[in-house]
Amino acid sequence: MLSRTYSLLLLAIVLMGSCSPIYYKPNRVNAPMLTDAGQVHFCVAPNNAQVAFSPVRHLGLIGNYAGYRHSGDYGREHARMFEVGAGYYGLIDTSRHSDRLRFVYDVYGGFGAGRIDVRNEPGYYYPDATLTRAFLQPGIGLRTRIFEMSFNWRVCHLSYSNLSAPPVLNGSPFDGSSYFTMEPALTLRCGYKAIKAELQYVHAMPLSNIEWNYINNTLNVGIAVLINGYR
Repeated sequence: MLSRTYSLLLLAIVLMGSCSPIYYKPNRVNAPMLTDAGQVHFCVAPNNAQVAFSPVRHLGLIGNYAGYRHSGDYGREHARMFEVGAGYYGLIDTSRHSDRLRFVYDVYGGFGAGRIDVRNEPGYYYPDATLTRAFLQPGIGLRTRIFEMSFNWRVCHLSYSNLSAPPVLNGSPFDGSSYFTMEPALTLRCGYKAIKAELQYVHAMPLSNIEWNYINNTLNVGIAVLINGYR
């Protein structure tokens, strides 16, 4: 029985190593939960970096960087993407109950572009590709000095172009192809005032027929910093 378990585990490792390149992996959702003008929010996580800034009340500007690496029998790949966006945020007044409790709602939209570079081993012909993505991201959140929680619902439009070689059937996107995904995300933060540890889960649900390899679940751990958020 034990040897059979080891055999199944070895088979799973082999299959994981032989899979095709990953042509999409949902990045961390930028969920700053801004509440006033002059606030700046940073979050740094492995392969993700994000910033948000409110120049005037109710207006938020966001910027994202994300990347990942993947390898298998086909070779290896390196992907990266930059995004910018803007949106509206509001605050539900809770001052009559507590000056330390904030309910926040917001909606952001944005656009980004990136590149997926694939280095193939002999006998494999997976193409490089340019990825552009537009997104709309409503969210609601709860913020205190110690704990924060946010739920966001991101809808994305993915477009692939500039493939370096003809697409691999069922293994890569087609040149000029477009896809839609719906990506709910839950963000939890714990710390004190300006600095908090963050845990975020993102799940990508395809709204289009996607036959190539992608990742639909990501778990991100990082550090979040909010400047001018606690006076």
